[in-house]
Amino acid sequence: SIDDQAKYLADGINVLLDSHGLETPFSIIAHSMGGLVSRQYIYENPNTVAGLVTLGTPHHGSPLADSFQWAGFFINAADAVEDIKTTNVSQFNLQYPVNKMILTSNKRMYTIRGDADGLDSFGWAGELQLGWQILSRVHKTDNDGLVPHESAVIDGADNIADFPDYNHNDLVRRPEVAKAAAAYLP
Repeated sequence: SIDDQAKYLADGINVLLDSHGLETPFSIIAHSMGGLVSRQYIYENPNTVAGLVTLGTPHHGSPLADSFQWAGFFINAADAVEDIKTTNVSQFNLQYPVNKMILTSNKRMYTIRGDADGLDSFGWAGELQLGWQILSRVHKTDNDGLVPHESAVIDGADNIADFPDYNHNDLVRRPEVAKAAAAYLP
């Protein structure tokens, strides 16, 4: 779940702070559900994060979670799939609004999104091809293979880049994306 992952993130950051020289404030680049996890972490640990860039984060949920909740059982991610249903992310956004996050030095949150039109990537188990087909044909929305285009942005954050030829997984594998994200972080 987002809540469990936020606790794991806090534990990991504490290890980095205590044993590996990480200092506050630090910046976060987060992919997919990690963007929601990071937003919750920032609320629970104000003034520790200088900037946040999310990559392909379902800030408004994904219809795929609504349609394929059963898949979460098979990949041991039932709570995560439940959390990214559109209605549940709407509730999350009320609890953790972007415009009330406390980032150091009045920094902002930023988003980057992909767009998998003409998808030739299959993903780990075909999830990107299937997701792209369902989101494009059934839900009539541009998407990166898993996250609808309009869900990867949110009011209160600046969208700093669109990568029209990069699918959901490319957003964490391509150096151009990392460079775009890093350019906006302190």
